[in-house]
Formats: sequence, structure tokens, C-alpha cells
Amino acid sequence: MVEIDEIPSEGARLDLANLPKEADLIVTSEKFQETIAGKAGGLILTFQLKDGRTFQQKYTKVSGAELLQAMKKLGLKNTLQLQQDYYHYELTQMRIGFPRMIPKAKCK
Repeated sequence: MVEIDEIPSEGARLDLANLPKEADLIVTSEKFQETIAGKAGGLILTFQLKDGRTFQQKYTKVSGAELLQAMKKLGLKNTLQLQQDYYHYELTQMRIGFPRMIPKAKCK
């Protein structure tokens, strides 16, 4: 028997179709996905909004370059820093692929 509070649940999720144009977010986890046949690899970040809802985004070579430039502008040295504080992100159109959340400023 499993108690109801022991059942695994991902919690409240935000549908990617409903991503806001701008939001204050914190990264709650990260993982790297290797490239496999027909599927690009990349860095997968899980974001959390201040209301507790979460969503994931994968940063491949094109979107990863945008993320890298933004992190350099903010003086960040690694993705762990994105997990320690909230940052203000903007949904940014990529040259190819889907838009991605890119950090613009640290929240006060």
C-alpha cells in the first residue's frame, strides 16, 4: 500500500504554449542530454516561476550560444548560479527552432 502523499508527482506545470514573454525564474535542475540518432542533444534546464509552476527548455547549439552570451553579460561563470537566485528572463526568438528563455538581469 502506498499513502497518497508518497505518490510521485511532478507538481504544477506550465504548458509551453502559454509561456509568458517575460518572467522572473529560477532554475531548479539541469541535465545534459547526449545527441542520439535524429535528435539533437543539449542542456535541459527546468525553470520555476514564483507561483511554483515549472517547465523545461532544451538549449542546443543555437540557443545555447544565446544563453552563453547572456550569462557572460551577467558575469555568470556557470549554470549553478542560475539555481541560486531568481533572474528576469525574456522569451527570445532563435535563428532556428523554438524561442527560449534567456536571462536579462538578476532580480532584486
